[in-house]
Amino acid sequence: MDAWARFLELVDEAVAGLRFGSHEEPWYRGQEDATWGLLPSLMRNRRADVEDLEADLFYEFSAKAWSLHASRLDSWETLFVMRHHGVATRLLDWTEQFGVALYFALRKFARCQEIPRSSPVDPALWILNPFRLNAMDASWGHPYLVGPQSLFDRDDLFEGQDHIRDYLDFLSLREVWPYSAPVAIYPRQISSRQQAQGGWFTLHGRNVSGLEKIAPAAARKLSIPAKAIEGGIDFLRRAGLHEYMLFPDLDGLARSLHDKYGLG
Repeated sequence: MDAWARFLELVDEAVAGLRFGSHEEPWYRGQEDATWGLLPSLMRNRRADVEDLEADLFYEFSAKAWSLHASRLDSWETLFVMRHHGVATRLLDWTEQFGVALYFALRKFARCQEIPRSSPVDPALWILNPFRLNAMDASWGHPYLVGPQSLFDRDDLFEGQDHIRDYLDFLSLREVWPYSAPVAIYPRQISSRQQAQGGWFTLHGRNVSGLEKIAPAAARKLSIPAKAIEGGIDFLRRAGLHEYMLFPDLDGLARSLHDKYGLG
C-alpha cells in the first residue's frame, strides 16, 4: 500500500474514533506545520494587551472596509469577513470539506507543483467532532451546533438579557463570558470565500490554550508524511481544487493564473 492510500485509511480511522452520530459530519482543518496547535491567530501573539488589540482591530476594520458598508453586516458577520481576509481574531477556521483542508495543508507544494522527497516539517490534517466539543459543560453544553446570536440565549448564564446578541456585546462582556472552552458556531455563509471553502468556525472563550488541549476527545491530528504528499497533490489536481476555486475573487484568480503558468 502506498503512503497516500495509507493516509486515507488513517483519516477513516480517525473519523470513526471520533464517534459521530447520525447525520453528524466532521470538520477538517489543514495546517502547513504539524507542530502547530489549534490556537487562533489573535492568541498566538501572547500580548498582554490582547483584549485591547481585539477591539482595535474590529473597530478599525469596520470603519475602513468601505466595500462592506452597503451590505449592512452585523458585527458577527463583519468578524467572519475579517477572519477570511486574514485579520487576527479569536476564530479558528474549519471546513466540512476534506479536500479544502488538504489544500491548505499542502498549499505551498500544490501552488508550486513541487513534489518534496523529504520535508523538514510535516503538514497536518486536523479532524474535529464539533458536536462533541459543544457538548462539553465548559462549551455550549449541548451536542449540536449553534448560531452565534444564540450564544446569549442561556438565561442561566446571562440572566435573561435578551438584548445581548452580537459580537460588540461580547467585546464588552469578556470578563463575564461564561464559555471557557471554544464553541463550534454555525453562522450564515455571507462571503464568497466562506461559501467556496465550506467554512465554519470555532470561537475561543476564556481558556487561551489550544483547542486540542482543552478538548482532546473532540480532535485528532494526522501528520502528512512526505511520501504521501505526491498522492495528495494528485488528489487536489483531479478534484480541481486551486486558488481561484477557494478564493473566488480577483486576487484568487491572479494567483491561480501565476500558478498555472509557473510564475511563482
